[in-house]
Amino acid sequence: SPGERHSTQPSDGADGLCKASPRAGEAAAAPWLPRPGDVVDVCRERHRGVVRFVGPTEFADGTWIGVELDEPLGKNDGAVRGVRYFECLAGYGLFVRPESVHTACPAPEASLLRSPRDAAHSWPA
Repeated sequence: SPGERHSTQPSDGADGLCKASPRAGEAAAAPWLPRPGDVVDVCRERHRGVVRFVGPTEFADGTWIGVELDEPLGKNDGAVRGVRYFECLAGYGLFVRPESVHTACPAPEASLLRSPRDAAHSWPA
């Protein structure tokens, strides 16, 4: 099946950096593609989810990113026109072009937002 042609190993995400696809009109040395397991934000839709598929599809030319969304705001269950690319619940799957996603950055921890003066101990002035 087409979904089996592609790696499903998650990326390690150890670098903690946000990766963004190049902006329209900008040249990139190598195009950035998310990997299955990456948590991404879908820019146009403003949804967050996990990449489940990266690669060509039978429904359209080019590279597509299959995302399992965190909420039921998608358009499918990982299958399009009878071809299964990944598994998820109905309404949680969405296919987008690579330029429509970027690696999601975690929300800052509350402790990082406080001033040192707010901490339990005092800091030198």
